[in-house]
Amino acid sequence: MKKWFLAACLAAALVLSAPSVLALEDSEHYLPGGKNYLDPDNFEADSGYYNSIYNFLVKPNTTYCLSLARTYTDAQAGYHVILDYFANEAQTGTDTIEAVEFAGVSGQNWMFVLFTTSAATNYLDVYIFDPASSFDLHTADLFQLEEGSAFTGYEDFVPGNLADVNGPYFEGNGVVISNVDDPIASAEIRAGLVAVDAIDGDVSADIVELANGYAGHEDTLGEYVISYTVADTVGNATAFDITVKVVDVTAPMFGGETSFVAPYPVILPVATIQSQLTASDNYDGDLTGDITLKTDGYTANAGTIGAYALVFTVTDASGNATDRTVTVQVVDEADPIFSGPASYTIGYDVNLSVSDIQGALSAMDDYDLDLTAAITLKTDGYSAHLKQIGTYEVVFEAVDSSGNATQYNVIVHIVDGIGPIVYIDASIVRVYSGDILSLEDFTTLLVRAGEMSAAPEFRVTVRFDSYTAHAAEPGVYHLALEIERPDGAVVLKTFQVVVSEDRSIIVPGPGENPAENRIGISDVVTWITGGLCAVLLAATNIIWWFKVKRR
Repeated sequence: MKKWFLAACLAAALVLSAPSVLALEDSEHYLPGGKNYLDPDNFEADSGYYNSIYNFLVKPNTTYCLSLARTYTDAQAGYHVILDYFANEAQTGTDTIEAVEFAGVSGQNWMFVLFTTSAATNYLDVYIFDPASSFDLHTADLFQLEEGSAFTGYEDFVPGNLADVNGPYFEGNGVVISNVDDPIASAEIRAGLVAVDAIDGDVSADIVELANGYAGHEDTLGEYVISYTVADTVGNATAFDITVKVVDVTAPMFGGETSFVAPYPVILPVATIQSQLTASDNYDGDLTGDITLKTDGYTANAGTIGAYALVFTVTDASGNATDRTVTVQVVDEADPIFSGPASYTIGYDVNLSVSDIQGALSAMDDYDLDLTAAITLKTDGYSAHLKQIGTYEVVFEAVDSSGNATQYNVIVHIVDGIGPIVYIDASIVRVYSGDILSLEDFTTLLVRAGEMSAAPEFRVTVRFDSYTAHAAEPGVYHLALEIERPDGAVVLKTFQVVVSEDRSIIVPGPGENPAENRIGISDVVTWITGGLCAVLLAATNIIWWFKVKRR
């Protein structure tokens, strides 16, 4: 009987002692009952390190604070800590934390360092450098591992029995953006999901799709929901919805001209410029009708030479906008226009200078207006042949501000004796120095010549006059008249006025010196001619009388 009792007690002792042997290993699959994760019973000295015997459970995606007492750190030169990360039984990484990475806790004799576990980490193995066996000389209060980003004071390890009662959690914000031009596939969305369990770690491979409202709408703008679920090894399940937003992120494109030329004074309407543009969108198609003017730097400056920008814009249904800048170049392409005599016919004794010829000319430009003062002498084939009978050419030039140039050729005919003849561009009028012609006399000449009527509607303006001031001086002068007809047409008429000396006979008056009143040669010729005529008449009568007598 005693033997049986002793055997029963021994068996009971073995049964009671068995959990204590297995408790250490089994307890590592539970989170601690307090804040300190480091169980002194799970650590041993081995080859210069004080390290954990079994990997112990930690939380994924969690920041931890590892603290070491200065009693240890001051005694260990070059101390460091090695962390081995595990996903269940598989090691996923190693991290060595050097002494310089530890920071002191203000007002306390502790050093600490922070680290964060990954989504796949659920177990940890710790190696603390300890060649001086500091942990053998002190209690386990030399180290602590707690959740959070700061040392909150030392606490002894408290065994825990927290089972896995929480389902996994999904990482991410639950929204996926899909470009309608390059839609993301449902499989890609599923592959990008991450689910983590506090105990099992990464359980992404166990995610199951429940419903998919996105499939079939990949190329249609809108929002669609895909539902998923995932469970851990003990059956805790979590549902999760992903919202897929199909969006158009591509802006419209412009086509058409980007530059225009507007010859002054033509003004291009903005509508005409816009009509040369097109726009299209990858999703909305043709958007030409939606083009609008954004800014206009041209219209207000259409009358000024230069380059000006207009900005057009177009927006698709998703709000993507594109601007197109169009440049309008306002240019002056018209050459200046000359007015004035194109030819002169003068006697070899007439004094006509190149300055006189240029003075009778004018030049107008559509943009710069009056360019008369800008007329320059290009070539002079006349001045070297004054008084020499022949035909000579003088070329003048006018250049506007845009560089458009016009040359004007004037032909000078030098002859021996010039009558009052009307030529191509000028009417040549000969007058004696004693006779001074007025403006009315010149218009009367035009009326009699049929070049203008006597109607009062004609308006005559003097454009150039070198005659009036020298009417009594022999020479060649010019008078240019601008005649505006009743129909609005304007004609420039130029007269070449040749003033000759007055050669009338001077009859002596009473009291004048006879020596100063000699009979002129013309008088002698007149008397001789009269006498010869009288003698001839007398001779004719005598001959006639003799013929009558013979009968």
